[in-house]
Amino acid sequence: MPQNNLVAELDGYAYHHHRRAFETDRERDFVLQAAGHRVVRVTHAQLEQPTTTAERFGLLLSSRGG
Repeated sequence: MPQNNLVAELDGYAYHHHRRAFETDRERDFVLQAAGHRVVRVTHAQLEQPTTTAERFGLLLSSRGG
């Protein structure tokens, strides 16, 4: 959500079972956070609980006056 500087990334174990993918994601997080964005990683299991995940995003957005 650009107006809130909130970045959601779908994250999964299947893509991080080797070091390069893990390191690449952490580098991207660092760059985004240094630019003033908040990075939230969302797992497949969290997507299967859409109400809970939506409530959590609501809290994140309201915590910055979103």
